[in-house]
Amino acid sequence: YLNLFLTSIRIDLIISSYLSLPILFTIFLPYSEYYLTKYLKIIYFYIGFVIFGLIVFLTINIEWFREFNNHLNIMFLKYGGAGKEGWLLVLEEYNLILNGLSWIVSSMLIFYFFKRLVIINDQISFIKRIITFFISLILTIIFVRGGVQQRPLDWGYANFCNINLLNETAQNPLFYFGRSLIEMNSESEFDDFLYSENKDKLNKDYLELRKINSNHSLFINENIENPNIIIIILESYVSENCNFLNPNLNEDITPFLSSLADKSISFTNCFANGIRSAYGISSILTSYPVLPGLPLISQVESSNPNSIIHKPMNILSDLGYKRIFIYGGDSNFDNLKGFCVANGYDKVIDWNHPDLNDDYDGTMWGYYDHLMMDEVIKEADKNQENPFLITFFTTTNHDPFKVPIEYDKQFNNITTGKKKYQRARRTMAYNDHVLESFFKRIKDKSWYENTIFVITADHGLTVHRDIPNHPRNGHIPFIIYSDLIKSPLKIDKVVSQIDILPTLFDIMNKDDYLNNLYGISGIKNGLGFACRIFNHNLQWITKGNVYYERMGDSFGKHINFNNIWDDLNTNSANLDGKIFKQISNDYIRNAYYRFKQSNEY
Repeated sequence: YLNLFLTSIRIDLIISSYLSLPILFTIFLPYSEYYLTKYLKIIYFYIGFVIFGLIVFLTINIEWFREFNNHLNIMFLKYGGAGKEGWLLVLEEYNLILNGLSWIVSSMLIFYFFKRLVIINDQISFIKRIITFFISLILTIIFVRGGVQQRPLDWGYANFCNINLLNETAQNPLFYFGRSLIEMNSESEFDDFLYSENKDKLNKDYLELRKINSNHSLFINENIENPNIIIIILESYVSENCNFLNPNLNEDITPFLSSLADKSISFTNCFANGIRSAYGISSILTSYPVLPGLPLISQVESSNPNSIIHKPMNILSDLGYKRIFIYGGDSNFDNLKGFCVANGYDKVIDWNHPDLNDDYDGTMWGYYDHLMMDEVIKEADKNQENPFLITFFTTTNHDPFKVPIEYDKQFNNITTGKKKYQRARRTMAYNDHVLESFFKRIKDKSWYENTIFVITADHGLTVHRDIPNHPRNGHIPFIIYSDLIKSPLKIDKVVSQIDILPTLFDIMNKDDYLNNLYGISGIKNGLGFACRIFNHNLQWITKGNVYYERMGDSFGKHINFNNIWDDLNTNSANLDGKIFKQISNDYIRNAYYRFKQSNEY
């Protein structure tokens, strides 16, 4: 804890020195009594403005950290700049008033003592003024650099131990946000990590990885030709609250999905490739891993019709599928609509669509999911002439986790808590009920028997913090259900969101297309793997192993475990993880070059 204090103070001095620069370059100037009074008023206003900005920023950062286990980064700007929902969430859910008042009182006390201690003397000689200025300037430069070492301190300096929570506590959130703004807004930060002199070897190693994870099929292919497909992406549907995935869950939260999983092809080890909806939707729809930096959904290369990430949807175009995306919120948020259009979707329905009822109710994120299920059924009814793909992205299981009033009493028996995943239990139970009602309503539809249903999630929620983004935080459901599937199957192969479409194509006897996708079919034999990218971290998950590292850093950690529900003790690792480091690094580098230079492959 002493190291924590010394580390955090050193980074705090960097920020305080930057914020003091306007005072440093003005306070030593000679002023008359008249202008000195005005100058002091300006200085007090500036300090007050800085304090107010810090209060708002740090209050939001606390809530952000509670949810995502890391400080504010550039994704906050993406959310704030994309629409009003993010700011409405801040105002409604983040405790701005209480925290703000606490900080205002403490800041006023500090400012009061500061004023009492500071003596303004405008009578000092010119020589003393110059000497004092240069001493102050030298000290400020040292503090701005974080010391007299060769290179200025970076955000990685805060990672001073193996306890992730202490590392995050040592980090100055404003410093972290500033670095994120400068670095993550450009991919140059990852140049050294992603660079390879031998791209052909990267691709060769990737193909070998595919080969050992694509052996004979675990599923006996039945005659399934061009079925309708409905993909339901559940917001934040973490496995911690899923009875069919969590063997330690005593409360009955997802009884319908449990029964559905028993009649389906279900995967017990599916992981999200990222930590935000933008990353998850990108990976599901493109069968492509999350890359360092911005999500694929936001990158300009995604607008290129020849991009490798359009191959899954191009396959559906070749097969004559009509594609509809349904979302209860504003589809301009996170560039969702633009991405869907660029990716070949024929129609995007969101809360701005004229077909939607003006009386629909919901949260700031979108209409309630049971209302949007009506649109799913309507679109399926209207598009029976050709095979269709309907992708429905839900919104209700998102902070503030509000259950519609008419359903509220139905889930009062479910206990919640202060943490996000605990608060999500009731809305996850609501989603389970919505899905049960949906399947009851469509049972007699003419298109039902020829439809494959996929149920998964965009990402999980923070459950554990003992290592950076514990694998259980991103452990999500992946269920494939259809009357066309006669033999239920439970698969424990490690898969991720990028494997969802390849698995579907495999079930549809479209093996010839599988090599066009970066993901691997989940019904092919093999141990499998999942690659997760979150901020500056890379995580590689295989059966009984987790390897993670900070990209571009020499730090890496390999952990053994028996199953995903074990407590992962970071001190119990018995291997250095060099093999996993090489495999994971080459894998993501190959994905990067394929995406950036699609025409080369």
